[in-house]
Amino acid sequence: MYWRPDVAAASVFAAAFLRLTLKDVRLPSWAPPAVFIVALSLLLASRQPWITLTTNGLLLAFVGATAERSATTACRILETRPMVFLGTISYSLYIWQQLFKYAYEGGLPRFVAVLVSLGIAVFSYYRVERPGKEAILAAWRRHGARNRSEMTSQH
Repeated sequence: MYWRPDVAAASVFAAAFLRLTLKDVRLPSWAPPAVFIVALSLLLASRQPWITLTTNGLLLAFVGATAERSATTACRILETRPMVFLGTISYSLYIWQQLFKYAYEGGLPRFVAVLVSLGIAVFSYYRVERPGKEAILAAWRRHGARNRSEMTSQH
């Protein structure tokens, strides 16, 4: 089942809504990790699209909106260098993971598929994503500087 991008983005908007709605609500520190465990359990136990895409989207939106309130152990785990690095390469990993999912389904051992997808994601981050972002930012700065100099020369 494929969900259009506007529907798939609903969980992002749900997280933003929950973040604003729950900002002054006292929650127990164990709530975000507990909800994450429920979401993970549902994901592993069910292949029903309404559970894996909708219910889990809302559960994970809650986790994302309230994660800073979670138990200090969970925060310490998320702040470790490997987790921060995984977050850094996450977009590149997102881009490449589907290819290796198909390779796994085609017979490639899961461990190999995970390692190769991580390796490709690291390569892609350092050789494509990061240089591309730097080039776009440099062009943006040049464009802004040119506009500022044109505005000062007109006055």
